[in-house]
Amino acid sequence: MVEGNRLAGLASRAAATVMQATPALWQALTTLPRRQRETVVLRYLEGLSEPETAAVLGCSTGTVKSQTARALHTLENLFQREDLRR
Repeated sequence: MVEGNRLAGLASRAAATVMQATPALWQALTTLPRRQRETVVLRYLEGLSEPETAAVLGCSTGTVKSQTARALHTLENLFQREDLRR
């Protein structure tokens, strides 16, 4: 139950942080698959380490690393395409 409460608290704070982020970032994050979005929010918006993120999500550190790498690659490509349109 404590872990569930911790996850709920993190999710609530993360949602508030994302809502304050730029509209472009918010829109980009919504395009990611759920697990990739979770790793990015926990790692970069909440500032958790890879092991902490893995513990919250109930997965391995390797999964956090691979999902984060995929998400960052997707976001990088998305923002590069957006820059080319301007």
